Amino acid sequence: MDITNEISQIIGQAESSTLEYKTVLPPSKNIAQIICAFANTDGGYIVLGVSDNLEINGLSTDFHANAITHKALDLLSPQPQIHYQYVVHQGKKLYVIKVEKSTIPILLEGKVYKRIGSTTKLENPIEIQFNPYGYLRIKEINIQFETYKKNATSAKIKLIDHYQSILK
Repeated sequence: MDITNEISQIIGQAESSTLEYKTVLPPSKNIAQIICAFANTDGGYIVLGVSDNLEINGLSTDFHANAITHKALDLLSPQPQIHYQYVVHQGKKLYVIKVEKSTIPILLEGKVYKRIGSTTKLENPIEIQFNPYGYLRIKEINIQFETYKKNATSAKIKLIDHYQSILK
């Protein structure tokens, strides 16, 4: 997918919920946070080589943006759909990552990030993890385990007890 035409229309716009500029290549974890946030919101673009005040600086040839992008993707679970490439804009070399909106939550180290305005925010983990139906399912599983224990050997009973201790 060639995103050169899309970028020529986007550059010059202010940072937003779908656009992030970086003058230089940040560490892979920072890139992963932004990718995670875009995927969990509406998708978006990360443009490297442009400053926050919209000055197009470009990137030097010694940047290893592809390697950093791959490291960032390895930190995410599941990996979102992205497209990335170098583009030349006004004679300057830029690196663009286009992040598609995900239909399922994308996690970075077990956490969900979202894009709010032009900032990346950590979603409240308590809200995300609580699922009342999950608690009911755990109770059902414990009842099933009790049924299995009636006809089980002592080794199987120990194993079931272990699993039940984890579920409590």
